[in-house]
Amino acid sequence: MKYFTPALLIAWLFSACDPDLMVTGNNPASVDMLNIEAEVPEQVKQGSEFDVLVTVKNEGEEKAEVTTPHSCLYNIKVYKDDEPVKLEGTQLACATVVTTHEFESGEKQRDEHVLRAKVYNTSDEEAEMVTEGEYELVIKPETDDLPEVSAEFEVTESTDDASSAE
Repeated sequence: MKYFTPALLIAWLFSACDPDLMVTGNNPASVDMLNIEAEVPEQVKQGSEFDVLVTVKNEGEEKAEVTTPHSCLYNIKVYKDDEPVKLEGTQLACATVVTTHEFESGEKQRDEHVLRAKVYNTSDEEAEMVTEGEYELVIKPETDDLPEVSAEFEVTESTDDASSAE
């Protein structure tokens, strides 16, 4: 039995670090009382900034707690024709630490995120414009205990003549 103890301990340690094992299904039933909404403008010009408002409200009569594997309750994803598009501003700075988010009865948390209709770029080069068309913004909670929320917006042609100069 001595030889199996270290192996079992190592297996247990690795499984304990799996974020899905720590949060999925472990949240209390009160999490069902949380309502998430996302607001985006109907139209956005190529290259322009726009606000995304995310509201989380506890509509229950008791405190709701949600445990996530990161400090953020959710991530922001954008899709065009079911393909992911990394817009500037969708990269949230979330610490990798298990976090319990608490919402008192009736409490509303409203976050504003500024996005830009350009592709996220880590180089020093100018980011490229996204193409015109219909896009879907998805608020993806960091736990399977909350549903995804989405909102659609349209990117229209930029009227900025500065990019065509030179």
